[in-house]
Amino acid sequence: MYRIVRCSNCGNLQITSARKRFRCVRCGAIQDMNSVKPLYVTEDSRRAREMLAELKSRGRTSEFRKPAGMKWG
Repeated sequence: MYRIVRCSNCGNLQITSARKRFRCVRCGAIQDMNSVKPLYVTEDSRRAREMLAELKSRGRTSEFRKPAGMKWG
């Protein structure tokens, strides 16, 4: 199972197959899977990579940007 999650510390989007905890590849924060809601879930790793690229490209617009000084959560 592949999940696309957002780090609540820095806002980075990444794919994880973790069940309990994952470490953000950008800031190194360790987060419980219970504390984050996956943005996308699939069994197909290729589809997960495609969706991650799509979500990251959307993030370049204001649609997914966080306000300055705010943490994701």
